[in-house]
Amino acid sequence: MRPSFISLLICSAVLAWTTNASAQRACKSEVREFCEGVSPGAGRVAKCLYEHKDDLSKACKRQTDKLLVHTLEVHVDCIDDAERFCDGVEPGEGRVGQCLNEHRDSLSRACRGHVNRGRRVVMGLQACQKDAERLCSDVEPGEDRVMSCLWDQRDELSKKCRKLIKRHQTSG
Repeated sequence: MRPSFISLLICSAVLAWTTNASAQRACKSEVREFCEGVSPGAGRVAKCLYEHKDDLSKACKRQTDKLLVHTLEVHVDCIDDAERFCDGVEPGEGRVGQCLNEHRDSLSRACRGHVNRGRRVVMGLQACQKDAERLCSDVEPGEDRVMSCLWDQRDELSKKCRKLIKRHQTSG
């Protein structure tokens, strides 16, 4: 199955949304109001917000617009590479992103830049996984709760995780 425009957009939007504290903070009340029953994951919250775009606050709309622009940039920069290297990959659950990562040395410069940034984010999140399991296992994921829990216990974090959390908390 060919990686589609939509699958690349969703992949990029999910990564952008889940790693963007500014967007999550700016849209916190809208997520509660419009997307309360929406299960996080696979871009469902971002899609819900988009469906209510006319009802969003200015701050939330500004952040979602930034994410949309970023998402379109990833698509424009990576669609040819995705079609070239990942033509038989079924979209979903990060498979196209993983395929691009496996071919990163052969990607166009622009797409390789997006893939490398995504890899750094994923590695950073992996750096916090053990800390999150140890310190925040009782915290329900979503709405930045795990990140907030880690921030509250930053003196107990591994060095790599503390650096990531500090950067996350100051990004917005």
